[in-house]
Amino acid sequence: MVRVLLGYDRRQRMILREEEYADEELTRAVNERLAEEIAYKADPNIEVVLLEADSRETLLTTPRVLLQDCRGDHWRSLGWCSAGSVGAWR
Repeated sequence: MVRVLLGYDRRQRMILREEEYADEELTRAVNERLAEEIAYKADPNIEVVLLEADSRETLLTTPRVLLQDCRGDHWRSLGWCSAGSVGAWR
């Protein structure tokens, strides 16, 4: 299993945090996601998600339904979006 905690600022179109967790770190991953949610509670532009899948390749398709857009080079550089992916995901 692959788990990745993502913090994303929609307004600035930038990843604030990306951290991968091993299977034995599930409790830590959930606790850190909750801490991030609390820290950014007042900012509606911040999205915090803990993604889980059988492989990193499967995860690469998941954020498109969760985050706002794929126009920034930072997404492509991390492998989260292909060069041709643009537009709203909501």
